Amino acid sequence: MSRITLFGKAKIIDDEIVIKEENDLSTLYKYLESRGFYNFIKPINIENNRTTYEYKQDIPTTNEVRANDIVEIVSTLHNKTSFNKSVDSETHKNILEKTKGYTKYLRKEYLNKLIELEYITYLKPSEQLFINNYSKIISSLDFIDKEINEWYKLVEKDTTVRVSQIHGNLRLDHLINSDNLYLISWSKTLIESPIKDFLILYRNEWYQCDFKEPLSIYLSNANITESEKKLLFIYMSLPLDYQETEDELENTMNMTKVIEYLYKTEELIRPYYSIK
Repeated sequence: MSRITLFGKAKIIDDEIVIKEENDLSTLYKYLESRGFYNFIKPINIENNRTTYEYKQDIPTTNEVRANDIVEIVSTLHNKTSFNKSVDSETHKNILEKTKGYTKYLRKEYLNKLIELEYITYLKPSEQLFINNYSKIISSLDFIDKEINEWYKLVEKDTTVRVSQIHGNLRLDHLINSDNLYLISWSKTLIESPIKDFLILYRNEWYQCDFKEPLSIYLSNANITESEKKLLFIYMSLPLDYQETEDELENTMNMTKVIEYLYKTEELIRPYYSIK
Protein backbone atom coordinates (compact mmCIF):
# COMPACT_ATOMS: atom_id res chain seq x y z
CA MET A 1 0.00 0.00 0.00
CA SER A 2 1.29 3.45 -0.91
CA ARG A 3 2.19 5.90 1.85
CA ILE A 4 0.45 9.23 1.22
CA THR A 5 1.38 12.49 2.94
CA LEU A 6 -0.85 15.53 2.52
CA PHE A 7 0.81 18.94 2.19
CA GLY A 8 -1.68 21.68 1.36
CA LYS A 9 -3.16 20.85 -2.04
CA ALA A 10 -0.38 18.35 -2.75
CA LYS A 11 -0.18 14.60 -2.13
CA ILE A 12 3.26 13.10 -1.59
CA ILE A 13 3.26 9.41 -2.48
CA ASP A 14 5.99 7.15 -1.05
CA ASP A 15 8.42 10.09 -1.07
CA GLU A 16 8.72 9.52 -4.82
CA ILE A 17 6.13 11.66 -6.58
CA VAL A 18 4.00 14.69 -5.76
CA ILE A 19 0.52 15.12 -7.19
CA LYS A 20 -0.84 18.66 -6.99
CA GLU A 21 -4.19 20.17 -7.93
CA GLU A 22 -3.35 23.25 -10.00
CA ASN A 23 -3.84 24.89 -13.36
CA ASP A 24 -1.64 23.78 -16.24
CA LEU A 25 1.69 25.64 -15.88
CA SER A 26 3.46 23.95 -18.78
CA THR A 27 3.49 27.15 -20.86
CA LEU A 28 5.12 29.03 -18.00
CA TYR A 29 7.79 26.36 -17.52
CA LYS A 30 8.61 26.34 -21.24
CA TYR A 31 8.92 30.12 -21.19
CA LEU A 32 11.22 30.06 -18.15
CA GLU A 33 13.44 27.46 -19.80
CA SER A 34 13.59 29.57 -22.96
CA ARG A 35 14.91 32.44 -20.85
CA GLY A 36 17.55 30.26 -19.19
CA PHE A 37 15.82 29.95 -15.82
CA TYR A 38 15.75 26.43 -14.33
CA ASN A 39 14.97 26.81 -10.61
CA PHE A 40 11.67 24.97 -10.78
CA ILE A 41 10.68 21.30 -10.75
CA LYS A 42 9.70 20.09 -14.20
CA PRO A 43 6.38 18.22 -14.24
CA ILE A 44 6.25 14.54 -15.12
CA ASN A 45 2.65 14.66 -16.24
CA ILE A 46 -0.17 17.22 -16.49
CA GLU A 47 -3.77 16.09 -16.83
CA ASN A 48 -7.16 17.51 -15.79
CA ASN A 49 -5.69 20.32 -13.64
CA ARG A 50 -3.59 17.75 -11.82
CA THR A 51 0.20 17.87 -12.11
CA THR A 52 2.65 15.13 -11.16
CA TYR A 53 6.17 16.09 -10.08
CA GLU A 54 9.20 14.16 -8.93
CA TYR A 55 9.50 14.37 -5.15
CA LYS A 56 12.52 16.36 -3.98
CA GLN A 57 13.72 15.89 -0.40
CA ASP A 58 14.27 19.29 1.20
CA ILE A 59 17.54 19.76 3.09
CA PRO A 60 16.86 21.84 6.25
CA THR A 61 18.61 25.20 6.49
CA THR A 62 18.21 28.28 8.65
CA ASN A 63 15.55 30.82 7.75
CA GLU A 64 18.26 33.37 6.98
CA VAL A 65 20.00 31.06 4.48
CA ARG A 66 16.65 30.16 2.95
CA ALA A 67 15.72 33.83 2.51
CA ASN A 68 19.10 34.56 0.90
CA ASP A 69 18.65 31.66 -1.52
CA ILE A 70 15.16 32.77 -2.49
CA VAL A 71 16.31 36.32 -3.13
CA GLU A 72 19.22 35.16 -5.28
CA ILE A 73 16.91 32.94 -7.33
CA VAL A 74 14.23 35.59 -7.91
CA SER A 75 16.92 38.13 -8.80
CA THR A 76 17.95 35.76 -11.58
CA LEU A 77 14.31 35.25 -12.57
CA HIS A 78 13.72 38.98 -12.84
CA ASN A 79 16.92 39.68 -14.74
CA LYS A 80 16.27 36.93 -17.28
CA THR A 81 12.62 37.86 -17.95
CA SER A 82 12.51 41.64 -17.56
CA PHE A 83 11.48 44.03 -20.31
CA ASN A 84 10.29 47.62 -20.59
CA LYS A 85 6.56 48.08 -20.89
CA SER A 86 5.04 51.22 -22.37
CA VAL A 87 2.77 53.18 -20.03
CA ASP A 88 0.61 56.25 -20.44
CA SER A 89 1.02 59.52 -18.59
CA GLU A 90 -1.50 58.54 -15.92
CA THR A 91 0.21 55.35 -14.73
CA HIS A 92 2.68 56.97 -12.33
CA LYS A 93 0.19 59.60 -11.25
CA ASN A 94 -2.28 56.86 -10.32
CA ILE A 95 0.32 55.20 -8.07
CA LEU A 96 1.04 58.56 -6.44
CA GLU A 97 -2.63 59.34 -5.83
CA LYS A 98 -3.50 55.84 -4.66
CA THR A 99 -0.64 55.79 -2.16
CA LYS A 100 -1.39 59.26 -0.80
CA GLY A 101 -5.09 58.41 -0.65
CA TYR A 102 -4.34 55.32 1.40
CA THR A 103 -2.10 57.17 3.88
CA LYS A 104 -4.79 59.86 4.20
CA TYR A 105 -7.35 57.17 4.99
CA LEU A 106 -5.04 55.60 7.61
CA ARG A 107 -4.38 58.96 9.25
CA LYS A 108 -8.10 59.52 9.65
CA GLU A 109 -8.67 56.02 11.04
CA TYR A 110 -5.80 56.30 13.52
CA LEU A 111 -6.84 59.79 14.65
CA ASN A 112 -10.43 58.68 15.22
CA LYS A 113 -9.18 55.75 17.28
CA LEU A 114 -6.92 58.02 19.32
CA ILE A 115 -9.76 60.45 20.05
CA GLU A 116 -12.03 57.57 21.02
CA LEU A 117 -9.49 56.16 23.47
CA GLU A 118 -8.89 59.51 25.17
CA TYR A 119 -12.30 59.20 26.80
CA ILE A 120 -11.60 55.76 28.26
CA THR A 121 -10.31 55.65 31.83
CA TYR A 122 -9.01 52.10 31.86
CA LEU A 123 -7.34 51.09 28.63
CA LYS A 124 -6.87 47.55 27.42
CA PRO A 125 -3.26 46.47 26.73
CA SER A 126 -3.76 46.70 22.94
CA GLU A 127 -5.19 50.19 23.31
CA GLN A 128 -2.31 51.34 25.50
CA LEU A 129 0.13 49.96 22.95
CA PHE A 130 -1.56 51.97 20.25
CA ILE A 131 -1.48 55.22 22.22
CA ASN A 132 2.16 54.72 23.24
CA ASN A 133 3.17 54.23 19.62
CA TYR A 134 0.76 56.59 17.86
CA SER A 135 3.52 59.04 16.97
CA LYS A 136 5.58 56.21 15.48
CA ILE A 137 2.70 55.16 13.25
CA ILE A 138 2.15 58.74 12.07
CA SER A 139 5.85 59.26 11.41
CA SER A 140 5.82 56.23 9.12
CA LEU A 141 2.96 57.78 7.17
CA ASP A 142 4.87 61.08 7.00
CA PHE A 143 7.84 59.19 5.56
CA ILE A 144 5.65 57.51 2.94
CA ASP A 145 4.02 60.78 1.85
CA LYS A 146 7.40 62.46 1.51
CA GLU A 147 8.98 59.57 -0.37
CA ILE A 148 6.09 59.01 -2.78
CA ASN A 149 6.39 62.66 -3.83
CA GLU A 150 10.13 62.19 -4.37
CA TRP A 151 9.48 58.99 -6.31
CA TYR A 152 7.00 60.77 -8.58
CA LYS A 153 9.59 63.43 -9.43
CA LEU A 154 11.90 60.64 -10.61
CA VAL A 155 9.36 58.88 -12.84
CA GLU A 156 6.89 61.59 -13.86
CA LYS A 157 8.18 61.80 -17.43
CA ASP A 158 9.00 58.11 -17.91
CA THR A 159 7.08 56.45 -20.73
CA THR A 160 8.06 52.88 -19.80
CA VAL A 161 8.28 50.75 -16.66
CA ARG A 162 10.35 47.63 -16.10
CA VAL A 163 8.32 44.47 -15.60
CA SER A 164 9.24 40.81 -15.39
CA GLN A 165 7.86 37.38 -14.64
CA ILE A 166 7.42 37.30 -10.89
CA HIS A 167 6.73 34.29 -8.70
CA GLY A 168 3.99 36.15 -6.86
CA ASN A 169 3.75 33.84 -3.82
CA LEU A 170 7.14 33.86 -2.11
CA ARG A 171 7.40 32.26 1.31
CA LEU A 172 10.27 30.50 3.05
CA ASP A 173 8.56 27.13 2.63
CA HIS A 174 8.19 27.66 -1.12
CA LEU A 175 11.89 26.88 -1.61
CA ILE A 176 13.19 23.32 -1.81
CA ASN A 177 16.90 22.82 -1.22
CA SER A 178 17.72 19.49 -2.85
CA ASP A 179 19.96 18.54 -5.78
CA ASN A 180 19.23 22.11 -6.91
CA LEU A 181 17.37 25.09 -5.46
CA TYR A 182 13.73 25.00 -6.58
CA LEU A 183 10.92 27.47 -6.22
CA ILE A 184 7.52 25.79 -5.93
CA SER A 185 3.88 27.00 -5.85
CA TRP A 186 3.86 29.09 -9.03
CA SER A 187 0.06 29.43 -9.21
CA LYS A 188 0.13 33.21 -8.58
CA THR A 189 2.83 34.05 -11.10
CA LEU A 190 2.29 37.04 -13.38
CA ILE A 191 4.02 39.84 -15.27
CA GLU A 192 4.52 42.68 -12.81
CA SER A 193 7.09 45.05 -11.36
CA PRO A 194 9.92 42.86 -10.02
CA ILE A 195 9.98 44.65 -6.67
CA LYS A 196 6.62 43.04 -5.90
CA ASP A 197 8.30 39.66 -5.31
CA PHE A 198 10.63 41.00 -2.63
CA LEU A 199 7.76 42.91 -1.06
CA ILE A 200 5.61 39.75 -0.90
CA LEU A 201 8.43 37.75 0.68
CA TYR A 202 9.12 40.48 3.23
CA ARG A 203 5.48 41.01 4.20
CA ASN A 204 5.02 37.24 4.57
CA GLU A 205 8.19 36.47 6.52
CA TRP A 206 9.53 39.66 8.14
CA TYR A 207 9.17 38.19 11.64
CA GLN A 208 10.87 34.89 10.77
CA CYS A 209 14.36 36.15 10.03
CA ASP A 210 16.68 39.12 9.65
CA PHE A 211 16.20 40.66 6.20
CA LYS A 212 19.34 42.82 6.17
CA GLU A 213 21.34 40.42 4.00
CA PRO A 214 18.45 39.37 1.71
CA LEU A 215 17.71 43.03 0.98
CA SER A 216 21.37 43.74 0.27
CA ILE A 217 21.56 40.74 -2.07
CA TYR A 218 18.42 41.76 -3.91
CA LEU A 219 19.47 45.38 -4.42
CA SER A 220 22.90 44.22 -5.64
CA ASN A 221 21.77 41.41 -7.94
CA ALA A 222 18.42 42.48 -9.39
CA ASN A 223 19.50 45.63 -11.29
CA ILE A 224 17.12 47.74 -9.22
CA THR A 225 16.85 51.38 -10.31
CA GLU A 226 16.73 54.26 -7.86
CA SER A 227 13.02 54.79 -8.47
CA GLU A 228 12.27 51.07 -8.02
CA LYS A 229 14.21 51.01 -4.75
CA LYS A 230 12.36 54.07 -3.49
CA LEU A 231 8.97 52.56 -4.35
CA LEU A 232 9.93 49.26 -2.72
CA PHE A 233 10.85 51.04 0.53
CA ILE A 234 7.59 53.00 0.41
CA TYR A 235 5.51 49.83 0.12
CA MET A 236 7.57 48.05 2.77
CA SER A 237 6.92 50.95 5.15
CA LEU A 238 3.13 50.74 4.94
CA PRO A 239 1.74 49.55 8.30
CA LEU A 240 0.36 46.04 8.61
CA ASP A 241 -3.42 45.68 8.63
CA TYR A 242 -4.95 45.56 12.08
CA GLN A 243 -8.38 44.05 12.67
CA GLU A 244 -9.84 44.30 16.16
CA THR A 245 -11.48 41.15 17.51
CA GLU A 246 -13.35 40.17 20.67
CA ASP A 247 -10.24 38.41 22.00
CA GLU A 248 -8.06 40.97 23.79
CA LEU A 249 -5.04 38.67 23.88
CA GLU A 250 -5.25 38.34 20.10
CA ASN A 251 -5.68 42.12 19.78
CA THR A 252 -2.58 42.72 21.88
CA MET A 253 -0.52 40.26 19.84
CA ASN A 254 -1.72 41.82 16.58
CA MET A 255 -1.03 45.38 17.74
CA THR A 256 2.41 44.27 18.93
CA LYS A 257 3.08 42.93 15.43
CA VAL A 258 1.97 46.21 13.85
CA ILE A 259 4.39 48.17 16.03
CA GLU A 260 7.27 45.69 15.73
CA TYR A 261 6.90 45.71 11.94
CA LEU A 262 7.26 49.51 11.79
CA TYR A 263 10.39 49.51 13.94
CA LYS A 264 11.98 46.57 12.14
CA THR A 265 11.30 48.04 8.70
CA GLU A 266 12.66 51.44 9.65
CA GLU A 267 15.82 49.82 11.02
CA LEU A 268 16.17 47.76 7.83
CA ILE A 269 15.92 50.61 5.32
CA ARG A 270 17.47 53.44 7.35
CA PRO A 271 21.07 52.72 6.23
CA TYR A 272 20.09 53.29 2.61
CA TYR A 273 19.11 56.85 3.47
CA SER A 274 22.17 57.63 5.59
CA ILE A 275 24.73 56.41 3.05
CA LYS A 276 25.75 59.15 0.67
